[in-house]
Amino acid sequence: MLLPFRSVLLLYTVLLSSLAVMLLWKPEKIVDSGLVGLMGAAMEVDPLVMTKDAKPLLSFLGLVFMLLSLSYWVPLLQDNMSYFTALVPIRALFNFGLSSFIYLRKQSPLSNSLAFTFAFCDLIIHFWLFASMNDERNKLLKKKENEEKAN
Repeated sequence: MLLPFRSVLLLYTVLLSSLAVMLLWKPEKIVDSGLVGLMGAAMEVDPLVMTKDAKPLLSFLGLVFMLLSLSYWVPLLQDNMSYFTALVPIRALFNFGLSSFIYLRKQSPLSNSLAFTFAFCDLIIHFWLFASMNDERNKLLKKKENEEKAN
């Protein structure tokens, strides 16, 4: 793997925290960003139109992301890797289902470019976390096996 599991996890947690802060103070920057527009146009998903009614909802979403990032910060700082071995595959499956739903049901209220971009990018990051977690676990098992053979 290119980066160790903890580094990717730290990167993801900082990204979630930054996204939460941006959604709380400047949601227009996120909604009008190039990545959101590009992903929405590529998947032919309707763009999220920024209205006065959408700003409180996006601020609430920022609070949800802040709580989500906190749920990653605490186990990360406590070095509780068993939490992540249970959480990462479930989140990856959930994001796959959400991305598929948004792509296939274009008339759903949930189907917008912001929701698809988050779900798809979250899926990619959780797949990366899952791959690096398994790689580190295999290296640890091989190391233990070699130590047992040496003794």
